[in-house]
Amino acid sequence: MVRHLKKDEAEQLSVRLQAAWEKETYTEARTALHTIHAELTRSCPKAAVSLSEGLEETLTLHRLGIGKKLRDSLKTTNIIENLNSIITHRTRVKRWSSSDQRHRWFAAIFLHYESRLTPIDATLMQDLPIAMKGESKPPEPLNIIHSTYAPPNS
Repeated sequence: MVRHLKKDEAEQLSVRLQAAWEKETYTEARTALHTIHAELTRSCPKAAVSLSEGLEETLTLHRLGIGKKLRDSLKTTNIIENLNSIITHRTRVKRWSSSDQRHRWFAAIFLHYESRLTPIDATLMQDLPIAMKGESKPPEPLNIIHSTYAPPNS
């Protein structure tokens, strides 16, 4: 979404978004993001639409009640990107004979590289089962009205 803004505006937005995601509770973070969205709706509709598209998904860990330390470990896609990179470099097969073969290869690669991955501290995982049990219903709608931005015809 920052690509829709000027460089200095993008930097300011990045700082504000980070501050919103650092809020302790789901309600605080959601309110901060809603405020940013409202401002972007007036100043840059494209960025507002971009923010609203994934807003709730970015707050999943907050909504589950995951603590800040564990949230910091899980909030990026680095773990997945690292595994995808390993798979890309370790599998040079162009034609898989079946899905089962692909699954076996991936499982073997994951097992081989498992010892090289940094584990998450077990003490941080203690509240995870409680958080997962508490997730019974989706959040209330944020009542964000999607901007009606339409790019000009070329």
